[in-house]
Amino acid sequence: MNRILRDILILISPFIIMIIVNETYRLQKDDNIGFIDTFEVISPIKKHHKTCSWNCYYNTAYCKTHHVKYLKPFYKYIDPIYYAEIKFLHKFNNYKLANIIFMVILWPSIMYLLLINSLNLRSRIKKLKQ
Repeated sequence: MNRILRDILILISPFIIMIIVNETYRLQKDDNIGFIDTFEVISPIKKHHKTCSWNCYYNTAYCKTHHVKYLKPFYKYIDPIYYAEIKFLHKFNNYKLANIIFMVILWPSIMYLLLINSLNLRSRIKKLKQ
């Protein structure tokens, strides 16, 4: 029972944290709500020098120039992976759906399963040492 509770907490905690962060930001930035297609979004649509906006989603270079502070020395390592990932997702007919399948469902599921497996192996090793 303890292991099942641990696994469930590990599974739902990122979603709870994401909801808390988004709703806290929404309360602070009520004037920044905009629409993309028919969806309400928290961040503004227009370019903004001080904070990221949806413009950064469509124009990565603008975001990197104006908003990134600490990762600049690592662009040579990050950019090839980032742009390869974007290129890979664009190969599918529906970029948005591919993004959801790979980045929202598949990748986190793999990470979750690997973490749970690692924790289970760790507990087995502890039992064997006793």
